[in-house]
Amino acid sequence: MIARRSAARAALLAVALSTVAGAAAACPVCFASRGADNRDAFVGTTIFMSALPLLLVGAFVWWVAQRIRRHELRAPDGRPSQVP
Repeated sequence: MIARRSAARAALLAVALSTVAGAAAACPVCFASRGADNRDAFVGTTIFMSALPLLLVGAFVWWVAQRIRRHELRAPDGRPSQVP
């Protein structure tokens, strides 16, 4: 019974999403709009989407390095050391 409800909800969602596909008429590969504002928006989002994964990976590496550094500064009994 639950599987049927999930399938019905998924089908309803698919139908609903397919009706709003016309809202994506200004996609970057259509070149329907050749204005400078749209071109700038496409370039800006391309830069953002290219930089975001690099920033996320860099932030994760920084976080891991900080955790390792804090762990190495702990005294043998588990208390944080007084060394800055």
